[in-house]
Amino acid sequence: MSKSVLHIRIDSPGFNSNAIAKGFIENGFEYYPFSWQQFRFSEGLENLRKAVIAKAAALKPSLIFCHIQNHEAFDFQTWIELSKHGFVVNYTFDVRYASEVNWMYEVAPHIGHTFFACSEDVRNCNVVGITNVSCIHSSCDMELYKTLDKMLYAFDIVFCGNRYDNTNLNFPLAEERQQMISFLEQHYGNSFMSYGLGQKGGLIQPEAEANVYNFSRIAINQNNFCLHDYTSDRIWRIMSSGCFCLTKYFPGIEKIFKKEVHLDWWNDLDELKILLDFYIQNNAERYVVSRVGMNYVRENHSWANRITEISNTCKL
Repeated sequence: MSKSVLHIRIDSPGFNSNAIAKGFIENGFEYYPFSWQQFRFSEGLENLRKAVIAKAAALKPSLIFCHIQNHEAFDFQTWIELSKHGFVVNYTFDVRYASEVNWMYEVAPHIGHTFFACSEDVRNCNVVGITNVSCIHSSCDMELYKTLDKMLYAFDIVFCGNRYDNTNLNFPLAEERQQMISFLEQHYGNSFMSYGLGQKGGLIQPEAEANVYNFSRIAINQNNFCLHDYTSDRIWRIMSSGCFCLTKYFPGIEKIFKKEVHLDWWNDLDELKILLDFYIQNNAERYVVSRVGMNYVRENHSWANRITEISNTCKL
């Protein structure tokens, strides 16, 4: 039996959904895209809602996959109408405090399934009897984030992530991020570089980020939230590129990775420095771990893997 998907997708200067689209196609879906942010900017909010419903009504797809992270995009009635025309999934690989995602909890009972980026959101829903929810990881564009097999290094250590301290965004570990960057600049000088909005190296596009990982010995991962089973998609970008990943520990990491096999992790800045010094000096061990981690991620954590997981969960 053939299956089809209407993908209500995100496309922006810093992110596009092409890799997710390929994941659907690799899973045998007939694929129909709808870039909701672009349509909203050009046609307005009300026209967006009408157009999405009309598209779903015309296609009657097996799956309506909504990559919606903004409560203003669809009103409650839009979700209800969409559910009349296909199995609706809402997905986000972003996280916020529970008070900021209440709208997703309210929508969840009225659509097919909601996939969250952390287990806290799943438990919050379960407590009030909402069971059609799951936690799922993100991925990255593995055609872009791949190894160039170069053994030339511009930096020993890099971190690619925006600066959010002293902003109106409620990110609890934003200050920790900047403390980490200051610590690394103090101890490693010009052999460390940070990239991102507000960081020393400035904002870079995904193509440049992939190159940065290929020409660095070690890449740091640090999340703005410490939540169970949540990690930024940065971790997949680093590892898929073949760079050695040293990540800040997050609860549930042991369910995904083996320490010192796929990557390594740290709990505080003193431990971070110990591990950095070790892996900078031990090229062979760092290389082996980075290659094992790269192969593991590319084989088990692609967008095609995620779509398979979603299909199995939703019994599509």
